[in-house]
Amino acid sequence: MIEDNDRHRLVPLDTLEDLKRVLFVQKTIAQEVRREMMSTATTEELAKGRVSGPEEIKRIVLAHARLLEKYAKYPTLSEFAFHPSLIGATKWGATFGVAIMVRALVIDQVRVLLLKDVPFRPFLPYLRSMYLLILKELDNPTHDYIIEPLEEALKVSVTLEGAGTRIEAADEQGRQFTRRLLYQLAEKLLLASAQYGIVSQVPMGFAITDMGRRVLLHLIDADIFLGELVEAHKRFQGAVPRLSMLVT
Repeated sequence: MIEDNDRHRLVPLDTLEDLKRVLFVQKTIAQEVRREMMSTATTEELAKGRVSGPEEIKRIVLAHARLLEKYAKYPTLSEFAFHPSLIGATKWGATFGVAIMVRALVIDQVRVLLLKDVPFRPFLPYLRSMYLLILKELDNPTHDYIIEPLEEALKVSVTLEGAGTRIEAADEQGRQFTRRLLYQLAEKLLLASAQYGIVSQVPMGFAITDMGRRVLLHLIDADIFLGELVEAHKRFQGAVPRLSMLVT
């Protein structure tokens, strides 16, 4: 079971120079990850239009899965914070890379699928938060159904209009409609995740993999770090008005 702890500071951001240095590392890793993702998805044959179809798609997915696994194996920001001796011995900031890849490979993939599906639109701004809740539930099940933590955490009003009727989510019919949407959404997120080894399909549904737990650790730290970064950004914004941060 993975427990997230937002009480410790992941990264020292006591001075403006600290903030600039971390933002530079974050930007550098983001560029590196995007470059690696692009290179794994490109071959000479593909660039010339000679290779396409299911086999090429499988090759690209497998290459991206290996890249995600490589970054997930690196220490998280928490592990660096608790074991400073790791700094200099291995890659610091891999958490940023994992967050970027999960967004590109899973979150954005599902978002594109749902953009034209009107009933899902209220959920789209919350996909990343929902995804994190799903992975946490798989890691440490505390509910009977996978969508229950989503229902508890997300206050989304879904309505169904037609034949002169309007069904609010507060009604039983509306709640059942919302639950069906949540099941479909969770399934799409998990199917996308299964392609990259974050979860695996089992007879009763899905199970988080060892690699998926590493991904979850990185995503938890990415959320904690973002909160720390926002606070530091507010403190120093007056000194450097154009200071910008990269949100993963």
